[in-house]
Amino acid sequence: MRTALDRFGRIVIPKEIRDAAGLVAGSEMEVVAGTDGIVLRTLDDDLMLVTSDDGVLVFVGVAQENLAAVVRRHREARVASLAGGLPG
Repeated sequence: MRTALDRFGRIVIPKEIRDAAGLVAGSEMEVVAGTDGIVLRTLDDDLMLVTSDDGVLVFVGVAQENLAAVVRRHREARVASLAGGLPG
């Protein structure tokens, strides 16, 4: 996919790529210049898990910890947010 710098030196990441990576406005990224080009890396750990169009949680990063623990944390947070509206 091709894109171009605007006159201010900004680059637009195509929507398909932003959606697939879970990027939203304000997402922090690291820019690394190497001998073979420029690499953008996301800095937000939450971006490793994104929700697909059909509502399935999808891992899109490189595993750096126990995936079962990450899924459990996200599940607990989701359940807590859903239960927040219920009388307890």
